[in-house]
Amino acid sequence: NIGNRHVRRNGEIQYESFKYKKRDRYYTQCIAGNELKRYNSKKREGEKMKFAVNTYSFSKAKKEDGSPLSQFEMIDAAKAMGFDAVEIVGLMNGEEDPIKYAKKLKEAAKSAEIEISCYTIGADMLLDGEVERVKKEVDIAEVLGVHFMRHDASWACPEGKTLEDVLPTIADGCREITEYAE
Repeated sequence: NIGNRHVRRNGEIQYESFKYKKRDRYYTQCIAGNELKRYNSKKREGEKMKFAVNTYSFSKAKKEDGSPLSQFEMIDAAKAMGFDAVEIVGLMNGEEDPIKYAKKLKEAAKSAEIEISCYTIGADMLLDGEVERVKKEVDIAEVLGVHFMRHDASWACPEGKTLEDVLPTIADGCREITEYAE
């Protein structure tokens, strides 16, 4: 499994890509040339860490009639359980326009007085057209009002390829998305 994340350290956002091997975690920094790309950010005075849950945590939850919870109900449940924030994992918008749906989610979170802390999606930079698809997801993250977005980098190396073979393609895709998000 290969993934990536944007992390905040000492008031700066850093981009990392990483891979998992069995139970051990190995990190490989995604680099442009030989320099880690860093984004300056003012440290927010007095801000505490948020207690958050992601909507995937509610994926097996059912209503009394046996139907699954909607993302709106997940937001309400997170607030009722005492969370400060909720991470939206993909949109459950069906046929509805994703931008309109994201606006409704943002309004629902505002009404519930809970922050949307992150937007998370699946992705695979080795697929054709994936970078452009993820850029559209960045637009959704912006509508949700989040400052953090998490996406996968790849699901697996193609047969006959190694991580070293595909890492440049993965890194280029992630870098292009990050630059778009700036």
